[in-house]
Amino acid sequence: PFVGMTERKICRMFEDAESEEAILVVDEVDTMLFERTNAQRSWEISFTNEFLANLERFKGIFIGTTNMLTNLDHASIRRFHHKIGFKYLTPAGNVAFFEKLLSPILNERLSGDGIAMLRHIPNLAPGDFRTVRDRYCFYPPDELCSSTFITELEREARMKDFHDGRRR
Repeated sequence: PFVGMTERKICRMFEDAESEEAILVVDEVDTMLFERTNAQRSWEISFTNEFLANLERFKGIFIGTTNMLTNLDHASIRRFHHKIGFKYLTPAGNVAFFEKLLSPILNERLSGDGIAMLRHIPNLAPGDFRTVRDRYCFYPPDELCSSTFITELEREARMKDFHDGRRR
């Protein structure tokens, strides 16, 4: 609520992780390391500056995750020793994640046609399978079928097109 409070908490987060020899993981790190040239208030700049300064001094393992890499402050990129990108699943990956996350809640096996359809769905990520699983996890197994899951996965893939502005 007060200017400077967030900066103190950032400092404490790094200090605590270092003193406990913990791995510090910040999910959606783009919210903390946003591009300072887009800042509209001075505290937005000091917030990112504090995070960068602590990251620079940190003597532990830091992992930052984001799906908005282009929104990260340019100075933050060089502070990461390893940059690992994860692409969408391959056709074989689609089948593997279906078998791992969705097959256990089905009373049927995935048919050859189902496998073929699944292999042709582009832009699927592991989270899409979890989303579909979570959407149907409370349904009785006798009300579920693989074709429903495949349709839902196709819908998740299409949503990415809308979100990325590739469709109107």
